[in-house]
Amino acid sequence: MSVNVIRNLGDLDRDICQPLGRILQDAFSYDGGLVSEGAISCGTFAAPIAMTATKTQVLMASSNAAVDPGGAITVRNFWSRAKISAAQTAGGSAYGSVNQLRVASPTVNYAISSLGVYAGAWDVFEASDTDFDVTFTNLKAIGCHAKIEIAANHTITSGKFHGINIGNAVLADPASADEFVGLFIETDGGAYDWKHGINVNNSTIGIELESTCTTGIRLNQAACAINSDGYVKLHHHQHINEAGDLTGGAYTLQVQGEDLSTSGTVYGIYNMSQLQPDGNTGTATLFSIYSQAWLPTGYTMTAGYITALKADLTIRGTLDGGGVIGAAIIALMDSGGTFTNCSSESCLWLDSHADQVMSGGARHMLNITNNAAGTVDNCIYVHGNDLMTNFIGFSSGCGNGMVTATGAGGGTRSHSIRCKVAGTDYWLSLYTD
Repeated sequence: MSVNVIRNLGDLDRDICQPLGRILQDAFSYDGGLVSEGAISCGTFAAPIAMTATKTQVLMASSNAAVDPGGAITVRNFWSRAKISAAQTAGGSAYGSVNQLRVASPTVNYAISSLGVYAGAWDVFEASDTDFDVTFTNLKAIGCHAKIEIAANHTITSGKFHGINIGNAVLADPASADEFVGLFIETDGGAYDWKHGINVNNSTIGIELESTCTTGIRLNQAACAINSDGYVKLHHHQHINEAGDLTGGAYTLQVQGEDLSTSGTVYGIYNMSQLQPDGNTGTATLFSIYSQAWLPTGYTMTAGYITALKADLTIRGTLDGGGVIGAAIIALMDSGGTFTNCSSESCLWLDSHADQVMSGGARHMLNITNNAAGTVDNCIYVHGNDLMTNFIGFSSGCGNGMVTATGAGGGTRSHSIRCKVAGTDYWLSLYTD
């Protein structure tokens, strides 16, 4: 029997339907186009097709692009298309294609302990033929492609549009699972690692972490690194603390490490910036770390601290050794390079651009306090080194009367500043004119 189109089996007479039914029960091979204006079901929810060792598939669609179709022709092995041509207001859903692997038994409890893979959908781009070689040039090989397409004449007033949505409807406790991951990236038998696990291109926000995330990003391996060939921006516009309120303790970025090393050097954050322009000379300015505390216009601060940088040295263990050195900040000038000419080089440079005159309080270039019960031995301690020439140097006409050219003095000497030199107390005498 040769039939190009079967539109309604009910229109066929009994003599044709009976042998066709027997054919469909065993096997049916057809090289033409099969068109159905109704629904085609291979099994139902109540009566699914029983799979056996020899019957491993319900429906197979296999094609072969044996020739180059040429032009902009697209070859589709399987094409599922659903269309909506009326208003949808009742809160229903529409799916172009649904793939589901359902694990259920209507009668008995059972276990799945196989080392196999169980997936609701399995999409593979495969080039596994070893008889002949294929050269890939300028193509985009994709295992699975998801796309949202909306023409410009349509209007979007609200809603959420996701290229890929990964949902979680697991109600059983996954605490004992080896892995419980929304998106897992692996080699899966490949000989090479992915060059990029995730590559975000043409996106306003590359990765956005919502406030419901317990941990934003965790690096579990020592070899994990975050590399950037351009720049990385981290914007945190809603400063809510871990308790979920605005009472303080919020942070934009927290880096916390628990290192198990008992020797060597451990870096909580290692930052290195290199100035490497294409030319051999230049006037660029490099700030390896730039920290700025900003009080916006319209906000009045009545108490508290505002500081661009805070360094806190906290000791909860035991310090026991003459070689132990503790410091909240270490500023180091390293050696190397060629110093032909330089205006100045400093381990610490204090500068002020504050022009406003304060009606109350005082402005200090250096403010030293001790809010602890213990006594601090020295406000400033200069470690022994014969290569330091002066304790302090002043430029000519420095300050607002700090340094004067007059040699007069010798008035009442009622105050002195104690200094300890080589273990001996000395005094700097202060006098009034």
